[in-house]
Amino acid sequence: GTVTLPSSTTTVGGSFQNTGGTLMHNNGALVLTSTATGKSIRVNGSNLYSLIAEGAGGGWSFVDTNATTSNNFIVTAGSVTLPSGILAVGSSFQNSGTFTNNSGTVKMTAATIGKSVQSGGSSFYNLLFNGVGGEWDFSGNATTTNNFTITNGSTTLPSQLAVGGSFVNTGTFVHNFGTVRFTSTATGRSVTASSSPFYNVIFNGTGGGWTITGSATSTNDFTLTTATSFTLAQGSVLSVGGVFTNSVNGSATTWATTTLALVSGTSYSINTKSAGGDVYGTLYVASSTDIRSWNSRAATTTVDSNASLYSQDHAAVDGDLYIWGEYVKSSGTDYWSYATDFDGTALAGSSRQVDVRIATSSSVTISGGTLNIIGATGGATTTIANQDTGRYALAVQAGTLNANYYQIRNTDPNGLALSGSPTITSLAYGDFELGVEGGSMITVDDDTINANASLVTTNARFATSSGITSGYNVKRTGSPVSAWTFSGSLGNYDGEAFDDDGVDACGFIRWSDSSCLFVSQEHYRWRNDDGGEG
Repeated sequence: GTVTLPSSTTTVGGSFQNTGGTLMHNNGALVLTSTATGKSIRVNGSNLYSLIAEGAGGGWSFVDTNATTSNNFIVTAGSVTLPSGILAVGSSFQNSGTFTNNSGTVKMTAATIGKSVQSGGSSFYNLLFNGVGGEWDFSGNATTTNNFTITNGSTTLPSQLAVGGSFVNTGTFVHNFGTVRFTSTATGRSVTASSSPFYNVIFNGTGGGWTITGSATSTNDFTLTTATSFTLAQGSVLSVGGVFTNSVNGSATTWATTTLALVSGTSYSINTKSAGGDVYGTLYVASSTDIRSWNSRAATTTVDSNASLYSQDHAAVDGDLYIWGEYVKSSGTDYWSYATDFDGTALAGSSRQVDVRIATSSSVTISGGTLNIIGATGGATTTIANQDTGRYALAVQAGTLNANYYQIRNTDPNGLALSGSPTITSLAYGDFELGVEGGSMITVDDDTINANASLVTTNARFATSSGITSGYNVKRTGSPVSAWTFSGSLGNYDGEAFDDDGVDACGFIRWSDSSCLFVSQEHYRWRNDDGGEG
């Protein structure tokens, strides 16, 4: 037969059983009030309107594989075990008691706005939003131990959403400045964001494996903490507006023919030395973004002119440092040194030669802090040159430069450009080679000379590369009051004849072959002990 419920409320103190007839909900609420466990709910294919469980200590289980409430599903007290198939909810799902997901799917089907989902600390298994025109907001954090799916409608995510399976969006989601954390411990999971951006994203599941199936964006941080595998689908772009952190790396990740775009406008490291490196498809560093990495490389590297990439042990080669863009050191210490790693760690028995390679049209500027370029004899000189072709700018404007046993090649016409008032501790045992017609191997201004009065540089080499017929070893600008001396230097462009220091052979840049007669030696008289002239 058929039973039509009241249009207001039907209160049941035990189990609710429909075993063979038809139930007409009449837009009324079914309220379960038992305070004992072991109660059951059987609707046998009929739809409920609103279902409310409110018995403190009560426990109910759905006997049906599937069930539907065309309006709200509410647990205010007690515990409800959901169907093992699909529980379709036509309005809001609100839990302030307890529910057990029973490995089933909660399907939200509303076609109007203003609906809510409150998990109340219980975990969903699958959570599916599929209502054309529907809009849902989360009240509090939420967890799905399996899949989270948006097929239709718009869902505003909670502050914290943990997803134990796949995340698939073909509708719309609003990130709500929250974090989506992927926690699966199995491979074969997928993430499909479509056109909706995440805020924070974290992958942290031991044994978990995910594929991002298309282009995706996190407007804030994107973190790879733990995974067995992580793949960005071919041709996709992953854009990160905050900090990108990769602690997975290596054979566990696949970035081929994809683009990782770092667009934060801030400075940070994408990985640590101990985490190991990675191989990216295209690595793009956007304007005002300054990135450091370890043991990594990309098939294509694109860095905006006012951004930078500082790649330490580049491509997993110890001692290789590759620099792109506009690199500025304003504080702290950089080490381009044989016996010290790039992070300042003493290498002791694992010392290695450092080879710095700077991309064409890039620049390195020391505006504060310290740059130590300390090579060693016997083939361990620190080398500084271009990346295959082109020229770059190398400038020290403030801070401290300490250089010993080093080689500089392929600079722009200014060579090593020294200006302002940095502290120049040493320039000894440098090997400079001029590769620009009419250029200079070192350009130094008067402020730098005065700030480092009477600096003596020993055993430097100044030479020209093939085909260069004009230029300078050292070019002075301004009018200093002190002088620098280069002693014991060598090379075909060594000495007074090749500096740009005015017409005086004893100017402010002096060499072993300079003709200098100091003022204190030009005029003298002998006097007797009694003060009279002899």
